[in-house]
Amino acid sequence: MKFFQTIKNSLKKVLPSPAQSVNKMNDSLHSSIYSLSNGFPRRFLQFEVHITEHCNLNCKSCEHFSSIAKPEFANIDEYGKDFSRLSKLLNGKCDNIHIMGGEPLLHRDINQFFDISRKYFPDTRLDLVTNGILLPKMGDSFWQSCRKNNIFIRPTKYPIKVDYDQIESLSQQHHVQFKYYNDGQRMKTLWHEPLDINGFQDYKHSFFTCNKANRCIFFSHGKLYTCFKIGNIHHFNNFFNTQIPVTNDDYIDIYKVDNAEEIFQFLAQPVPFCRFCDNGNITYNHKWERTNKDIKEWVL
Repeated sequence: MKFFQTIKNSLKKVLPSPAQSVNKMNDSLHSSIYSLSNGFPRRFLQFEVHITEHCNLNCKSCEHFSSIAKPEFANIDEYGKDFSRLSKLLNGKCDNIHIMGGEPLLHRDINQFFDISRKYFPDTRLDLVTNGILLPKMGDSFWQSCRKNNIFIRPTKYPIKVDYDQIESLSQQHHVQFKYYNDGQRMKTLWHEPLDINGFQDYKHSFFTCNKANRCIFFSHGKLYTCFKIGNIHHFNNFFNTQIPVTNDDYIDIYKVDNAEEIFQFLAQPVPFCRFCDNGNITYNHKWERTNKDIKEWVL
């Protein structure tokens, strides 16, 4: 009985009263789910990696800040070195890798990144996360590389002039796996996830109520971050001349650890950067638009 009373008391803290709106109820439920799971170390890693920083679509309030990033391409030699090291630490086992950006199809050497990713993670699901705009223009070598490396193409449907039926048909013709990132039944909408550039938020609360912490893990230049915002905030700082810091405590360096357990333990803990995320003011389902590069797209 004491156990069930403890559960009941816990639910009272996270569940809203009947008078609250459905949206607030959903937010509370989601927050309670995240708080129960964010702090548990993973058994297997899943992560995102950019092979380009910039994009050809430039969405408003882009969460990866790609719409305000300068053109930049990943270096194939560094990519290979980092993947070799990470594979060694993880014994070549990983749940899922999102190869993305920015827009990854902008990288002219994309096939080489497929080869390296598959070499070091032979059994991992490799997703190419793309806006799909350039897929009809990709040559046979791209499709052959996708098929050889068992790449899963994951485009997002945007309310733009793209022939999605053609994209699906191309994937079928080349026997490449294909599935829309946002299920294909609806067009992309936007979230507004404001930054608190003063860093006045409680970093532990932000971490444990976050829908990305220890989920949208980001890998860049030999470092793993518990979410992609930390690894990409430099684009925001460079464009708006802000100084949101990323400290040595905000990431784990794969060249300074001895095993996977150290990585999993780190990713499941709040980091100082979390104080810059204002999770209490996130809003959803905004109309998709291209960016005006106004700082208000990312702050309140």
